[in-house]
Amino acid sequence: MKYFSILIILLVFSCKSETEKRGPLKKHNPYTEIQQNIENDSAISLYDKGLEKYQKMEYDSAMVYFQSSLKIEQHPITYNELGTTSATQRKYEQAIEYFKKGRELDPIYWPNYINESRTYLTLAEFDKGKNILNKMIRNCDSDYWISYANFYLALMYFNDGLDCTKIKELLDKSKSMKTDSELRTQYENFYKTYKNNCG
Repeated sequence: MKYFSILIILLVFSCKSETEKRGPLKKHNPYTEIQQNIENDSAISLYDKGLEKYQKMEYDSAMVYFQSSLKIEQHPITYNELGTTSATQRKYEQAIEYFKKGRELDPIYWPNYINESRTYLTLAEFDKGKNILNKMIRNCDSDYWISYANFYLALMYFNDGLDCTKIKELLDKSKSMKTDSELRTQYENFYKTYKNNCG
């Protein structure tokens, strides 16, 4: 548990200027790896307004817009945003319910798995986080999302007893993150923390 606060800081902290100095890398855009789209124009408009409110940190308003969008079109993307907004508000159980509903609606919309596992990581419920990520990996055929899931599994094992051998194995499986301009720093910061603790 003593490592947990360090990892949360690592996940939140992003050193953009340092990344920019390293030269051109692939730009992080998970939506190139997602096939799902909201179809209804009214649902899209409400969803977009929810995103605007979220970016302004007006979380209650964001929730209203996302819920209104969901009433028009049930969609895993909207459930994911409801879960993310709830987690930002520290309403973790509510967030988990939204992510679960998103997974039930569409079991191949991978962000719901990743974000649900992040919530379990925050709650230090590591077994639940590991289970959801392993389930995702078994069913996923996207190298991008599998790499992402292995990275979060490494974080789970780091916080849940510091299994250095398993962490190294998972970091090796997620090293493609180093080719991504926005994920590289996150990977490298955690890798340094792993090396400092595991030698």
